[in-house]
Amino acid sequence: MRDDLLLTPTQAQRERPPQSIAFSSPVAKQPARFDLPAGLDANEARAWKAGDLLSTRRTGIIRVAKGVNAQDTSVEPKPDLPLEIAHLLLIDAVGYSKLLVNEQIELLQELNQIVRSTECFRTAEKTGKLIRVPAGDGMALLFFHSPEEPVRCALEISKALQEFPHIQLRMGVHSGPVNQVTDVNDKTNIAGSGINVAQRVLDCGDAGHILLSGHVGGGFDSIPPLAAVFARSRRV
Repeated sequence: MRDDLLLTPTQAQRERPPQSIAFSSPVAKQPARFDLPAGLDANEARAWKAGDLLSTRRTGIIRVAKGVNAQDTSVEPKPDLPLEIAHLLLIDAVGYSKLLVNEQIELLQELNQIVRSTECFRTAEKTGKLIRVPAGDGMALLFFHSPEEPVRCALEISKALQEFPHIQLRMGVHSGPVNQVTDVNDKTNIAGSGINVAQRVLDCGDAGHILLSGHVGGGFDSIPPLAAVFARSRRV
């Protein structure tokens, strides 16, 4: 008697070598091959090829990976975020975290008043070419006309601070590419290498410093009265 006649149908089906099918994958450009288990009837084979969930007690075969149709992979590419060159002024209040809550609130109110009263701020705001982003213990101001704007604004703020000796600021200036993004509060925020470099410039400073990146500072030697100021300034 033949040995395979002693096996049950299910066992005999499991002993058969798997068949192989080839189909063109909608994801990969080259055809992919998957094993077609033995013992499937015509309906089960079609379901397996389609990638649908397949579970049969008769063969003990379970397939949980559903095939992806071409329609599922046709995802519309998202447009790139608009890139702009911004001239950034980052302002940070030194020692802010050591203050009491009431003192922090009062300091920010005074700082906002000082910044908003500068001529550069008012001019840029009037023309609609200014973005203001709060930063907890400071702020970021983005100008879009020229790199001279954040520098002049920083000098105006520094001059006004003479009447507020208890406010210690450090400021960093840089020009670079930024993207305008919408945060969780549906408000405008900023991302990109421009803001990242500006933050690193700011981190190098201490109370009373106005630091310029080399990209910005190199252009002020011939612009009076800024040339006299930045001849003694520190560039990063």
